[in-house]
Amino acid sequence: MIRAVDGNMHTELRVAASPFSRERLTALTWNGIDIRKESPCEERRRDSVQYRTIAYLKNDQGYEVFFDDDGSDEAADVVGVRLDNLNALREITVDLVQCSITARLEPGRAPSCTAPATPRMYPSLTIRTLD
Repeated sequence: MIRAVDGNMHTELRVAASPFSRERLTALTWNGIDIRKESPCEERRRDSVQYRTIAYLKNDQGYEVFFDDDGSDEAADVVGVRLDNLNALREITVDLVQCSITARLEPGRAPSCTAPATPRMYPSLTIRTLD
């Protein structure tokens, strides 16, 4: 389902989506991160969830360009852009990441919801050039 920010538009997907396989998930370590701080803010707090997420995408996943949005009603907290197939410069991958925090001191489930209090990466958009 896709919803516009204003909530007035609703579009049903035309394809059936299957559940996401847990085997494809990667657990991040949160040592040294205050999981109650979502945003790095202007002072670029290195102990925030978004800062750790960007570091993971940059160092472990090869993303090169980031958009870090701290505003409300954003499409994602972090947008990562990566050039794939570097020999031919033919693919660009764009990922949207939504970060969540918790009021608890330890990683796990947020007290008032069922979603894990960790970043969630939405399916990639890959753009390919035509020969």
